[in-house]
Amino acid sequence: RKQTRTSSPGVRSRKEELVAPAAPSTSASSASDAGSAHGAVLALGVFCSVVLLVLVRAWQVPSVVPASAPLSAGFSADRTRDVLNDLGACGVKYIGSPANEICAVDVVHHHVRLAVTGQEERVKIANQSASGHFYLDFLGGLTNVYRNLTNVIVRVQGSSQSGSCALLISSHFDSNLGSPAASDANAEIAMMIELLRLFANQPPTVDVIFNFNGGEEFLMPAAHAFITSHPWASEICAVINLESAGSGGRELLFQVGPQNRWIAEVYAKTAPRPFASSITQVLFQTGIIPGDTDYRIDRDFGKIPGADFAVIANGWVYHTSRDDFAHLDFRSIQSYGTTVAAFARGLTQRLSSGRPSGAEAD
Repeated sequence: RKQTRTSSPGVRSRKEELVAPAAPSTSASSASDAGSAHGAVLALGVFCSVVLLVLVRAWQVPSVVPASAPLSAGFSADRTRDVLNDLGACGVKYIGSPANEICAVDVVHHHVRLAVTGQEERVKIANQSASGHFYLDFLGGLTNVYRNLTNVIVRVQGSSQSGSCALLISSHFDSNLGSPAASDANAEIAMMIELLRLFANQPPTVDVIFNFNGGEEFLMPAAHAFITSHPWASEICAVINLESAGSGGRELLFQVGPQNRWIAEVYAKTAPRPFASSITQVLFQTGIIPGDTDYRIDRDFGKIPGADFAVIANGWVYHTSRDDFAHLDFRSIQSYGTTVAAFARGLTQRLSSGRPSGAEAD
């Protein structure tokens, strides 16, 4: 008979000795996996927090400089309120309406004179009434015809008498149909009045020409009138165009050039917090976005390089009845104006030796 040997309770078989140690390794593996998962979650949390902080910082706007601050303190969004109130009182200012051709023009003239009080000898103020037409390769191509459009043009004398270049700063006071146009572009007109005040009292290096133009919304005819027929247009070597597609947030430099990298270099050097995108420039140049600004007219018809700015946050108010004073963020105007003031001074210094050419203009 085959005998079966049994092990006593206190004695392990060889098989048990080989298998038993494997049991603890399962727990160690689980603990390791749990630790890895916890580390991954922690790393993701840290990454998301850093991204959030960067985005908050990137879109952060400064406090408003009070109207009582001295001009040496720089741009004050608080000083733009009276201009905005008066332009808003004109109502909807579409081209050809009394609100645009009479009320808005009177408001601009009134505040221009206030801004240059005591510095009148350095400033020239002129009205331009112009008629014309031009072909625009837009939405399949069209010819835009205009008659008796009004531009209010102001020229501030620079400190250098040897310069042959002038800088153009431009925006429009007309509005889209049905829109009070507080951000597009009453705010930019008010900013220009404040910039005029600063430059009249603290002269830039070369002359600065302000075009408060009376017709942009209907495919930019007033900009065409100025750049193709005004005698000062031939002296302009660079342009800063001020626009809006929203009522808040930081200003975005969304077009620059064409070529002329020196403009982008001056912006990067002088802007307190540069904020630009090459993607938006590509989108505009390819025609994907069915819209344009006066910058295109200055570039294509005047052959003038420059920079195109806009605020884009709260874009839901753009070209609507909600684009009113109540939806403006004066911190955004403060950021916008501070940036343009510094950038404009940098450009006037760069233009004191003439418009760059050759490799610098590539």
